Amino acid sequence: MVDSSYRTTVSNSLGFFNQKPVDEVLPATWGEVKGLLEEAHVTGRPLYPLSTGYNWGMGSKIPPADAVVLNLSKLNRILSYDPELGLIEVEPGVTQKDVYEFLKRNESRFFLDVTGSSEDTSLMGNALERGV
Repeated sequence: MVDSSYRTTVSNSLGFFNQKPVDEVLPATWGEVKGLLEEAHVTGRPLYPLSTGYNWGMGSKIPPADAVVLNLSKLNRILSYDPELGLIEVEPGVTQKDVYEFLKRNESRFFLDVTGSSEDTSLMGNALERGV
């Protein structure tokens, strides 16, 4: 599950705080996430979840000391869509661009009112960090 091509830059921030992560894991399935959570529970090692890792507005993605970065960017499926109500269900790695392209491809009458961040930011991370 560790994939160096997806390794995030987490050791530096825009401020003076720096922290080197213990490791980074990139699960591709919910079964892998479950296994990682169980392992963290047994070992006591903390996990630091990121949806895509582009937390531009609220600081950085630097984990606490001794934490393993749980990068959820590979969990990027759009699970369901209600074209009548405009409701969309997404996994944590789905980005603003993913939803924009999905709605365009499906000729939806709805559009995604994106944030001022980049197209690669996740919907979930943005919502959880009070960006929506």
